[in-house]
Order: sequence, then structure tokens, then C-alpha cells
Amino acid sequence: MGVIKGPVGKIIGIILITYTLALSTFTLSFINFSAAIKLILVKSFYSLSFTELLILSGVILCFGVLMLLAIWVKSYY
Repeated sequence: MGVIKGPVGKIIGIILITYTLALSTFTLSFINFSAAIKLILVKSFYSLSFTELLILSGVILCFGVLMLLAIWVKSYY
């Protein structure tokens, strides 16, 4: 993954970080973690409704983006 150097890269990084944090806090405030975990444990993926699947994929996506961001920041600084 090519890292953009210079002030432009830093600005893009700051925007990415703030966007991701805002997105994750927004998502987490609406989703109860125990409920999401209970959904995974109790139900199989086939019996999940569309909205539950959407919420679950949102949580997984959030964590994925945060992990990628952590790796990117670690390699950048």
C-alpha cells in the first residue's frame, strides 16, 4: 500500500481518522454490543433478518476499517 508523503498525506490521514472515528461512534451508539453478539451466538446467519444482517455487517465493517486504520497509522508514523 503506497503511503502519500508530505502535507497532503497528513491532511488526508487526519480526514480519514476523523471520518472513521465519527462513523464508528455513530454506529456504536446505535448498536448494543451484547445484542449483536447474542445475534451471532443464538441465531445462524440464515435466520437473520435483513436489518439484523445490515447492523452486523456495519459492526464488522467498522472494526475492519478501524483495524486497517490502526495498521496504516502505525506504518505511517
